[in-house]
Amino acid sequence: TPKDLSTIDIGSGLGEFINLFAINNEGTPIASVDTRDWDKYFDHTGRIQRIYKNIFDLGDEEVTDVVTCFEVIEHLPPERVAEAVSILRKLARKKLFISVPFLEPLPLYKGHFTRFTETNLLELMPDAQFTVFAKGTTNKQKVHAWILAEIDVK
Repeated sequence: TPKDLSTIDIGSGLGEFINLFAINNEGTPIASVDTRDWDKYFDHTGRIQRIYKNIFDLGDEEVTDVVTCFEVIEHLPPERVAEAVSILRKLARKKLFISVPFLEPLPLYKGHFTRFTETNLLELMPDAQFTVFAKGTTNKQKVHAWILAEIDVK
């Protein structure tokens, strides 16, 4: 993420990413969104604005230059994923980053309700640049893979 661009992280969980971002971007306005504080969540810098909302309640007040949403939308029912991506696009003035498990083995992990394939990712985000991160291989198939979508918002 370019320095000095306001950033909001949707679904911050324990705050690992947003804290690392805050430490490395001292002058940047930073917000963290989640439905609640998780047991080990903390703000290392004291500069992270905390917002308690779910993705479907976000609106004009949360619009920022850069939006990140890592490992969140796979927890949504399949029929709400496109709506969530649309909301994320509206929140981002310049850049949107979304990561999800990629080609997750079936049955899906408990708590995951949407499986992401090349087909549905291209339908959801046809203008994205994708980077696949994989850990290990089995019979030439990637296992434990995640995909990062980077979208330049116009």
